[in-house]
Amino acid sequence: DTGALEWRWKGFPGQLPLYNLHKLAAHPDRPVSVMEGEKATDAAAKLFPGHVVITSSGGCQAAGKTDWTPLAGRDVIIWPDADGPGRKYAQDVARLAQAAGAASVKILPILDGKISGWDAANAVAEGWTQERAAAYLATAEPWTPPADNAPTGAADVQADDKSTGSKPTIAAILVQMAQDAELFHTPDNHGVATFPIGDHRETAYIKSKAFRHWLRHRYYTETKKPPNSEGMQQAIETLESIAVFEGQQHAVYIRTAASGGSIYIDLGNENWEAVQCTPNGWNVIAHPPVKFIRPSGMLPLPTPRKGNVLDLQRFINVKQQSDLQLILSWLINSYRPDYPFPVLVLLGEQGSAKSTASRILRALIDPNDTPIRSAPREERDLYVSAKAGWVMVFDNLSGLPNHLSDALCRLSTGGGFAVRELYSDSEEIRFNAMRPVILNGITDVVTRPDLLDRSLIITLEPIPENQRKTEEEIWTAFDQAAPAILGGLLDAVCAGLRNLNSVNLPRLPRMADFARFATAAETGL
Repeated sequence: DTGALEWRWKGFPGQLPLYNLHKLAAHPDRPVSVMEGEKATDAAAKLFPGHVVITSSGGCQAAGKTDWTPLAGRDVIIWPDADGPGRKYAQDVARLAQAAGAASVKILPILDGKISGWDAANAVAEGWTQERAAAYLATAEPWTPPADNAPTGAADVQADDKSTGSKPTIAAILVQMAQDAELFHTPDNHGVATFPIGDHRETAYIKSKAFRHWLRHRYYTETKKPPNSEGMQQAIETLESIAVFEGQQHAVYIRTAASGGSIYIDLGNENWEAVQCTPNGWNVIAHPPVKFIRPSGMLPLPTPRKGNVLDLQRFINVKQQSDLQLILSWLINSYRPDYPFPVLVLLGEQGSAKSTASRILRALIDPNDTPIRSAPREERDLYVSAKAGWVMVFDNLSGLPNHLSDALCRLSTGGGFAVRELYSDSEEIRFNAMRPVILNGITDVVTRPDLLDRSLIITLEPIPENQRKTEEEIWTAFDQAAPAILGGLLDAVCAGLRNLNSVNLPRLPRMADFARFATAAETGL
């Protein structure tokens, strides 16, 4: 019987206690390792059994708000996360530990080739042993204070400026506060930031609402005042320039990405987890090596589990097994980016559940709060929608105008669209996208030969009156089955990656890449 354990913090007013403070007290002679974040701390405890592993409560943003005096007389080693904010946090902790009277302070080097944010949790996930961790510990180097004591926060900026008789601008304070974020740019020179929130990191365009909200909240947390709109706008423009001219170049992805022979699928959950699909199988990971962004409206996928993908037939009103096979092949290929996607066309009479089937299929790939939409009137609207989501569903069509049919061809196999930027004479806005698309309607929606060559035509059967169900019944059952169906689809994706190089078809249809990957994935179904 362990009973109930309670401990109360009686440290300095306004300061936070160290995470694992009670272990420091229980083991006064052990060396101390400092991580960034509780998750990395718990992971490192498995690698360093002879150390007390701690962190500041509240993550990298709370180093200056934490009482480090319990480190007096202790030997301290700091493991920085593999990014700019990680280096800054390590320097802040080193300075605070030395000021607290630590006997020695060392910092581990950041290992080459590691993903942004790589830490002890990643090391455990990669299978590090205690022996490998001990060898890494031996590389720690003594910390010496930097010659340039640059300001590290809003309070320091104000103090530094007051010494020269000037008052810091809100924009300057905001830019300084954003030093915790990793700033970079896309191949088309849009500034992007990866910034810490709790124990995870999120990525967004610098000019997006998500990053503005994070920066505004950061300012309010430290000053208890809101920044004015002019200062916020100046800071955003400055950070955008820093990202473009000083940051590295990285691609950003919506929902799915490929890297190093694996496919990564953003689960869209609050922890920013992703599924990693490799030839050997899939698993859920916390820090994918690719940069995902999340447009407004994106909803989370269910957390996958092992199951039977054929359970999908309960929710899609198809009678022929060949139609189900085509739908499964389309789903599997929709997780694979950078390759052409056939257009899935669902036809059927009234009462054949075309709209419901469209929603269900999208819910297994790219859930959204507006899952189906009417057809766009202009090509520009089509590409704007493509930039705001991964799967596109156009509902209840009675036909397609020629210009939209041609645009869907380009969206299926790759193409672009360019228009003049507003309020400019010569600047262009360019849209390049390749997306999975679902169309549904009663009559023959697709009639032009070029789009027909890129389409999978599925006919849904009318549902007899005695077999109809309410929306609530359908979605309750689907929500229960979706994790297992998704797990089955991911098994097939992994089989496709495993078998693709051995596929040799005697002849190839128009959508050759689709056919090869669907064939390679068959053994996973």
